[in-house]
Amino acid sequence: MLGSIHANTAYPHREFDALKNALASCSEDAIRASIEHIIRFMEENPIPLYLARSICYDLIHTINEHSGSGQKTDGHSPLELSGVETAQEIIRLLRSWSSSLEGLADAGSRRPSPKDAAAYVRENCLRCDFSVYETAEHFGMSLPSFSKFFKDAAGQNVMDYAIHIRMEKAKELLLSTSLPLKDIGEQVGYYNISSFTRRFKLHTGLTPGEYRRQGKKG
Repeated sequence: MLGSIHANTAYPHREFDALKNALASCSEDAIRASIEHIIRFMEENPIPLYLARSICYDLIHTINEHSGSGQKTDGHSPLELSGVETAQEIIRLLRSWSSSLEGLADAGSRRPSPKDAAAYVRENCLRCDFSVYETAEHFGMSLPSFSKFFKDAAGQNVMDYAIHIRMEKAKELLLSTSLPLKDIGEQVGYYNISSFTRRFKLHTGLTPGEYRRQGKKG
């Protein structure tokens, strides 16, 4: 977010934090009130044009990220403000933009349940072509929104969760089958045996071959 670079300038940090909390709560009234507070901050503080542009971008970006880029900006994208010469003009455009927004709470309510998201990852992460981007698309969410949603729900990011499942399955196959290591790697999502071996050792402290040999001794 561009707002982070304005630590020494008047910037609505608290108002943006409140907006993020409102978006997380999926409360239409709270979201609209938070947007209004940001616009009012711009009206009540003498801010330069460059900062008004930055706040405009941050506000629209935050809303679009929440809605999976589904909200329409009605031509008031920050990228289209080249002809705007005053902060007041940007504020007027933001007021028009905010009044046209619809379904602000619905975007959050369409998110999957944490249980559904975790189940989808478990069912698909053993594929070699598994990707977090594709998973986010499956649930109709942007990649940043889905990644944050999943980490908040599961306590770890999507790939860490997927890797844990892959490694547990690899351990099972190593001890219960005589499949070649290359085949086991492919069955748990790795085309390249070197990548599989490296990841397995990071996870267990042993190479797949060492793990299999120790298992047989036990």
